Amino acid sequence: MNKSGSALIISIIFIVFFTIASFSIWYNTSLYSDIIFLQEQYYKKYYLAYCLLNYSCRFAQNNFDNICEQIDKTGAFVELNLDNFINLINKNIDKNFEYKYCATCYFNKLKDKNNNILVITLILFDQITKNQIFALNCEFELFKQKLKNNKLIKNFTIKKFKIL
Repeated sequence: MNKSGSALIISIIFIVFFTIASFSIWYNTSLYSDIIFLQEQYYKKYYLAYCLLNYSCRFAQNNFDNICEQIDKTGAFVELNLDNFINLINKNIDKNFEYKYCATCYFNKLKDKNNNILVITLILFDQITKNQIFALNCEFELFKQKLKNNKLIKNFTIKKFKIL
């Protein structure tokens, strides 16, 4: 009788051990998948904001003088709404992965000696709650160079890129 009782106790210990081990593995796997999901969501927001910032830099490059003139006239920043650009992106992707965000870009002049630096700030908002999701910032600088034949070339550089 003692043999059958000890076999029962040993089998119960093994069952408890394997149950605890399987729950531990299940917990770690679910935790890992949650971390991967959150990381994927972060990078989707980051790359969308980065794409919108690139679009804003191209807009600033094409309209640099107009933006600076408007800032000088009003003394305030210039705002660019990028919701239409997000809608254009949404038309070209699968509807299951549609971005439900809105974005605004702000152009402001940096108070500097040459006064040819725009600070571009892009803010990505949740469309429903209007909470800020992501913000990127960079400085956009105009360099004017004269060539030997007195032609003027405008070069632009993007520097001090930051995630806010």
